Amino acid sequence: MLRTFHAIGQGAFYVEKFENGFTMVYDCGGQNKKFIEEKIKETFEPKEQIDLLFISHFHNEHINGLEFLLDYCEIKKVVVPLLHDNMKIQCIIENFKGRHESKFLSTLIDNPKEILKNQEVVFVEHFDINLSANMNQHIASLKIESNYINEWIYIPYNFYNDTLAKDLENKLKSQSIDIKNIVDELKINKQKILNIYKGIVGSESFNANSLIIFSGLEKDLKLQNITFINNHIVTSNKVACLYLGDAEILEDNNMKKLKHYFMNYWDALSVVQIPHHGSYKNYHSDLAWKDSISIISTGFRYSHPSSKVIESIKKQQSNCAIVSYDKHTQVQQYINLEYIVEEQYPEYLV
Repeated sequence: MLRTFHAIGQGAFYVEKFENGFTMVYDCGGQNKKFIEEKIKETFEPKEQIDLLFISHFHNEHINGLEFLLDYCEIKKVVVPLLHDNMKIQCIIENFKGRHESKFLSTLIDNPKEILKNQEVVFVEHFDINLSANMNQHIASLKIESNYINEWIYIPYNFYNDTLAKDLENKLKSQSIDIKNIVDELKINKQKILNIYKGIVGSESFNANSLIIFSGLEKDLKLQNITFINNHIVTSNKVACLYLGDAEILEDNNMKKLKHYFMNYWDALSVVQIPHHGSYKNYHSDLAWKDSISIISTGFRYSHPSSKVIESIKKQQSNCAIVSYDKHTQVQQYINLEYIVEEQYPEYLV
């Protein structure tokens, strides 16, 4: 299997391709829409099948290549975070806040199935972890198997955090804003709504609800991976990856919840995608450890990555890979799955 962290700058476009053609994509966006479209054409043939697409959250730089990807490739299943109505409002206003106002994006947020008509759509509900609870049953209800071998699984998780969305909803209602028709309201009262939004959200964001994905083996099998980082090679007998999008993991409690949820899989991780392009507001030192690989996708905007995060990663003796818009910074990890096939699935060799 080849896992690629594409060099697209401030955004995310990560791809896993198995030997039998099974393909997973996590996010599809970057700071430059034309650039991400060219990267898609470099990565896939026209109408090539993508079996599984994860959307971490509805931020322009994480999905502005999605419209093109849907037209260019054949996508079978899309997994998205479930948004309550007030969270949809928050996301739509965020979309209007910048220069990237998009009907496609607003429709995707409000009614994903209207955009994803030809795909199976899976919604992942927000879930607040009880640190004393056994997570196995919850994980079993959500995990997705690859069709290459059923030992390779994907496990989604979505932090529960709707405080800002509730506050925003109440404030908009108090100002007689018709929240059921928020797109039309934004066309008429954009500045008023943005001022309300900024007053509630401030320097915060909706990144807390980024969909987190574990990609790895169901069982603790020691396989070899070879990772190419710039001009050097890193090897390990661990093969799992944790994709974090822009999730907010700064608080100790969030980190504890994350490790508790994935407690049976944490030791299998070789790679962690550091959240929010290396922002110190989203990072916890437990996301990096000796000999792990820390991936930071960045366009060097908004002071990303933070020097504090880089220093922490290096202090943890993790391999820090900064993936920018320069194609030479792309990181690829080759994972040899022949052991699993030969030992447990000999019928694949017939």
